[in-house]
Amino acid sequence: MEEPSDYDKFISNKKIIYEFKKWWEEYQKTKKQYIVIFTGQTGIGKTLLVNLFSKLNDVKINDFSYFENKSLSNYKEDLKKVYSFGNDLPV
Repeated sequence: MEEPSDYDKFISNKKIIYEFKKWWEEYQKTKKQYIVIFTGQTGIGKTLLVNLFSKLNDVKINDFSYFENKSLSNYKEDLKKVYSFGNDLPV
């Protein structure tokens, strides 16, 4: 399956895409640093949406999964690293 090249080709809940784009526009105005966390069932397109967003907006994404870390302490360490970012947009 070919990855979508823009939001119109992304088959998903359009409200989520709208809210994400609205959040990004607000971020662009304030430059306030945020942590964005996507949750949901496996296979619904979270990673695909984040990768598309990254490409379209030329931002670096810090992507990690609680399930990949296998422990709460590792997950907390990853969060600490992400929270101390410079100009990255963590997800």
